[in-house]
Amino acid sequence: MLVVELNDLKVLDTLADGFLIGVEFISSECFKQYKLEQTIEIINKIHERGKLAFIDATQIFHDQDLEQVKNILTHLKDADYILYNDLALIDLIDLEKRFYYSVTYITNKQDFSIVEKENAYTLLSPTLSFEELVSFGELDKAFLIGFGTFEIFHSRRPLISNYMKYRNTEYELANYQVIEEFRSEKYPIVENNGTKIYLNDYYYLGKELEFLNKNIILKTFDLKVEDVFRIVSIYSKALKTKDFIVLEDLEKLPLKLHKGLLLENSILKKEVKARG
Repeated sequence: MLVVELNDLKVLDTLADGFLIGVEFISSECFKQYKLEQTIEIINKIHERGKLAFIDATQIFHDQDLEQVKNILTHLKDADYILYNDLALIDLIDLEKRFYYSVTYITNKQDFSIVEKENAYTLLSPTLSFEELVSFGELDKAFLIGFGTFEIFHSRRPLISNYMKYRNTEYELANYQVIEEFRSEKYPIVENNGTKIYLNDYYYLGKELEFLNKNIILKTFDLKVEDVFRIVSIYSKALKTKDFIVLEDLEKLPLKLHKGLLLENSILKKEVKARG
């Protein structure tokens, strides 16, 4: 199954099997967050196409938030799956719709065996090596992140706006970056339900996907719509034809790609291969 983060409604016309929708107040993983009324309309459009609607409810909530969350999820009852990582939501989501989504938590089979009993789907951490992911086998109830950049910092405070006030400058929507003092790396920073800083390159699963789980999510933050179409097309072709060599076409895209820890053996033992 191929699921794509919906940061632009044009993406509904891609070859994806399902779409991950960000919703105001309850979402954290998706960059684009739609109003509740918009989300209901989008779910209908997705179903008209014969595809699946996944809702991002990965925000961490306070007690006083839960009644509003319950109300929102009630209005989104027609969604097929709800992604969450705050355990307070378990009783608010039907078992057959629960998708436990925690980027760093599920790192071994024992974790998975415990969580899968209470969920329809579970995300395996992208911080695992290729050998570790292979050891899980192909699990019907597991998902992998196949492509995307990762959030490396999150604050609920509007840090860009606060900084602009400190500098007596008016805050405007723009493409802001954080530059490290002693290194030249630049990282995208955005205000969106708080403030988030992202990596400046894109993690991806290439031809090694042949040996891994085939349920994958493609994250689209900071990607042009035309690049999203190309990426979805490449993954869709690979999954349908079982020809995973075509994933090498991703390297032709004008994007900075990396494979994270995928090709590393053990950081603790300092047995590290070069980044792929």
